[in-house]
Parts: sequence; structure tokens; C-alpha cells
Amino acid sequence: GPVLVLPLYSMLPPALQMRVFAPPPEGKRLIVVATNVAETSLTIPGVRYVVDSGKHKQRNFDERGATSRFDLEWVSRASADQRAGRAGRVGPGHCYRLYSSSVFENVFPAFAEPEIRRVPVEGVVLQMKAMGIVHVHSFPFPEPPARESVDAAQGALRCIGALDASAEARVTDLGRVLARLPISARLGKLLVLGRQAG
Repeated sequence: GPVLVLPLYSMLPPALQMRVFAPPPEGKRLIVVATNVAETSLTIPGVRYVVDSGKHKQRNFDERGATSRFDLEWVSRASADQRAGRAGRVGPGHCYRLYSSSVFENVFPAFAEPEIRRVPVEGVVLQMKAMGIVHVHSFPFPEPPARESVDAAQGALRCIGALDASAEARVTDLGRVLARLPISARLGKLLVLGRQAG
């Protein structure tokens, strides 16, 4: 057909991501279906039109299940403007927004709340402790988590044995193992206990 449709998302292997930067074959129009990875981190040459759904998947914390989940939510106005800015960077372009200006003005937040302020910071604290960063409270975060969040994370990590009871809350051997797992420390502890039990 007359179009070449390519995906673009963060977990796509780099070699496949690079295909969106190559010119399409003669006589074909390139259509890139992208997640918000295309908002700011890169510029795809020759983009003339952007179709913006105004949505993205955002990681949130489920208090009941003590797990993270991805919810489909409206983006911020700043993100929507970034998306619109992808069109016509090197020539004429237009953004087609699939939502009303009323939704944009009255429903979209001005800016996205940083993830470190939306989800428990147990994973961040454990990673930092495993790297030898003892005083998490005084670390120069670009967007620091609330002190109470860090205290709660250290308490939870002590409870499962990932941090010791010392004033510095140093990482334990179990904590080092949990820090290497791509899941929450609590679920990691369940896996470790399951493995030990056979």
C-alpha cells in the first residue's frame, strides 16, 4: 500500500526504533504510532502531522494490593504542547487533537506530577541504599520525595529485612538481592521465601 506504519515505544529494540528515522521507500508515506517516548526525547525528521489522543498510561500505586499498576489518563497541558510541537519542526505541520479545547483547559493538569511523588519510594530507597547512599534524605533529587515517604519506605524495608535496624538503615544481604529484582521489594521477598521453601 501507499503507507508504511511503524511502532515506536521505549521497550522496542533500538534497531527497530531506528527505522523511524530512515526515509520511507519512494512513493510511501510514513506513519509512526508512538507512545509518549516521542514527546521530547527525539525528533523524527519530516513529521508534518501529529494526531494526539491526549492520553497516556501512567504508573500509579494501588494501596489495596500494594502494587503498581498502569492507568490510562489524560496527559498534562505541557505534554500535549510537547506532542503538538513534534509536527512541522523542519517545515509546515499541524496537530490534530482528539479532545476539545474545553477538556484541554479544564481537565488536563498544567504539568505532570513527578512519579517520585505519586508512588511509594521503597524501590528508589532500596536502590540508593544498595549503591551505598546512606543518607537518602539529604540526596540532591531534582524533585525530592516527601520526607514522610522516605521514612515510610525505610520502615517498610526494615520490616521485610531489606534494611537493618541501625540509625543509618543500612542495606542487608537480603536487601541487595531484592534490589536486583525487577519487582517491588515486598513481592521480591515473597519470591525469595518461596525459593527457600522449595
